[in-house]
Amino acid sequence: MGALMEDNIKPIKIFGAVLIVLSLLGILLQGGPFLLDPNSPIYVFGQTHQTHFLFWFWIISVSFYFLTGVGVIYLTRWGYILFKVFLYLLFLGFPIGTFISYKTLSYMKRHQIDKYFGVRYLSL
Repeated sequence: MGALMEDNIKPIKIFGAVLIVLSLLGILLQGGPFLLDPNSPIYVFGQTHQTHFLFWFWIISVSFYFLTGVGVIYLTRWGYILFKVFLYLLFLGFPIGTFISYKTLSYMKRHQIDKYFGVRYLSL
């Protein structure tokens, strides 16, 4: 029974690891080159409101990916909630995001993944 539990949750944990990697890539690929380049439209030290909005949007996005990934890997309740929010937002990314989100949500429901996170009766 223990091996079956690990087999069910393993794809979800891999998804969490992918989210962490994507957040780190977001920092490496966008953080350094774009935020510190004076010719970039989202230069950190620029004085426009658009620059500040883009900077904070980037910070929030990278943090959301990272925290969701960590919460999924450690099977926390807040990680489950963030992951479900992430999947519902991903639904808007038609067609690929919709497909990934639908398949993941279906898998989670079919294998009752919520019980691994300790949120058996929480429905989002």
